[in-house]
Amino acid sequence: GTSSALQIGSTNSAIQVKGTDSDNAGLSFSRFSDSTAAGYLSIGKARGSIATPAIVNDDDTIGTIQFAAYDGVDLITRVALFAAEVDGTPGTDDMPGRLVFSTTAGGASSPTERMRISSSGQVNILGSGTSSSPALVVGGDTNSGLYSPGTDQVAISTNGTQRLLIDADGNINIDSGGVFYNASDDRLGIGTASPTTKLHIFGTGSPALRIQDKDGTTQYVNVSHNNGLTTFDAKDGTDDGEFRFRGASTTNEYLRIDRFGRLLVGASSALQIGSTN
Repeated sequence: GTSSALQIGSTNSAIQVKGTDSDNAGLSFSRFSDSTAAGYLSIGKARGSIATPAIVNDDDTIGTIQFAAYDGVDLITRVALFAAEVDGTPGTDDMPGRLVFSTTAGGASSPTERMRISSSGQVNILGSGTSSSPALVVGGDTNSGLYSPGTDQVAISTNGTQRLLIDADGNINIDSGGVFYNASDDRLGIGTASPTTKLHIFGTGSPALRIQDKDGTTQYVNVSHNNGLTTFDAKDGTDDGEFRFRGASTTNEYLRIDRFGRLLVGASSALQIGSTN
């Protein structure tokens, strides 16, 4: 499909395939054998010369497959490429390698590295991303995913907004302080990013802590605070609940406030103080 010479083994060797459809613009490698082996394309490199080859060095590029498109002038402007490179000190039967994937950005004429797979198997996505355009997305949802807002930080965003951040110290920030875990002090803040106790609940109105029985939605106790007033609310179905103060054993009950508002000290069945009568 071209008038260029087919040269193999010369200093100007090249194979060019040009065509107008799938019948004459393709290159195929096929193998027919009763085995698991397949056809293959092998690209190799050595330093030195053909007569006296020399070992490659770390970071040498061994092979590149690139993709170019006609830009109105020529067919040499690349849109993407992937390359195999040496990824460490090579030796006899020891050749660490990495794969590098690059794409060309809008307004640019050459590819930029976007991702690499190292010799240890680590996948490194180049570019930190932002909350509105994360570095790693799933399913084509371009404003939801994983990104890095700073050094040693990992964040998750949805709908273009940061939802979770883990910083270099191990602190966990959910929804910009909606829930915050301070790793160094082992403190959890709800509604605050600066918890001062092991559990710190902060909010306007009457921020409350609810402990609820999973057997019913109306069986719970609330602890709330507003304008200097701390309130305990107990609910047991359609009735008010009770407050009981016990020791380590469930049989050692010291004080009870029952659902009728009675105070029981040292007893559990009547309005009594320290006596069965």
